Amino acid sequence: MDINKNKDNKDREKIMCWVSSQIEKHTNFYTTLTEIDKKFLHRVNSSEVFLLQCFQEENNKYIAKSIIPKNHQYFADHYETETLDFIFLLECARQAETYIAHAYYNIPLSSKFILNSWSFKNIKNHYLSSHNNELLMEVVISETKKIKEIVYKQNYAVNIYSNKKLICHIQMNVSYVPNEKYQKIRPNSDLGISNFNIIKSSTRNINNIVSPHLLSMTRNENVVISCPDFSNETLSALLNVDFNNISFFDHQQDHYPAMLLMEAGRQMCALYFNTTQKTCLLNPRNIQSTFFNYTEFDSKVNIFARKKINDINQIDIEFIQQEKLTARLNFLF
Repeated sequence: MDINKNKDNKDREKIMCWVSSQIEKHTNFYTTLTEIDKKFLHRVNSSEVFLLQCFQEENNKYIAKSIIPKNHQYFADHYETETLDFIFLLECARQAETYIAHAYYNIPLSSKFILNSWSFKNIKNHYLSSHNNELLMEVVISETKKIKEIVYKQNYAVNIYSNKKLICHIQMNVSYVPNEKYQKIRPNSDLGISNFNIIKSSTRNINNIVSPHLLSMTRNENVVISCPDFSNETLSALLNVDFNNISFFDHQQDHYPAMLLMEAGRQMCALYFNTTQKTCLLNPRNIQSTFFNYTEFDSKVNIFARKKINDINQIDIEFIQQEKLTARLNFLF
């Protein structure tokens, strides 16, 4: 028996019991004094709100609870539905981060959030059950940077638990930019929103999108890549998005959001494995992502996926727009 591993499991169970007791202890506090407002999560549609509760446990540490939706049009759109979508777990962490930033660090609602990097480590696959429809999150904040006592950047470490078991660890590094400064670094942001509204009102060309079943999906509106080409061990494709899909665009945007790029990365991996191994791997063990530049609406976005040259299933993905690298994702399966 691995004594250290057994000890780690016992420690995690102790932590989980403690977290559960803290949630229960604060139940009256939640129901009488607080309610998660959609605007604090940067969400408009109730179907896209998953954060139920959140409170500060101690300095720089927060406890939160999220609900697992039933039959969601996006997060449940997979043939392989026994395990929870890892992108849903990323979204739960993002909502906790966003709420904490506004509620506890006084980040104005008008400020812009910039995701610098995002990582995901799978600890244990979450198997869906009618007896388990909630997740607990422990959020620890570090590396807080301030100018004149105003927070402009910090790191979030998020442990997500289910059934008293740690299922994943997520790291997020986020910057906060006041709206007036954002207008200076993004002078064409209004043009971006105009482009968004124009594209949203137009008819999407679905002739060249990848067939959903190749991605273990069922809905065309959830497919975000088209015109695939596989040559020299590299899979290339174009970003092609349904702008009326509220899971991708819950509100007006002036650029493609990071979560959408994560979904494009997942689909590139699925198609790569389907093309090379005739299988569809959906649950990565590890993800490392870095975002360098805004991915804009006004020109095409090329996506390239290459398998790392070794004996592991690692796919490296790059997003290129006008010969500029906008994001890099690394998926390890």
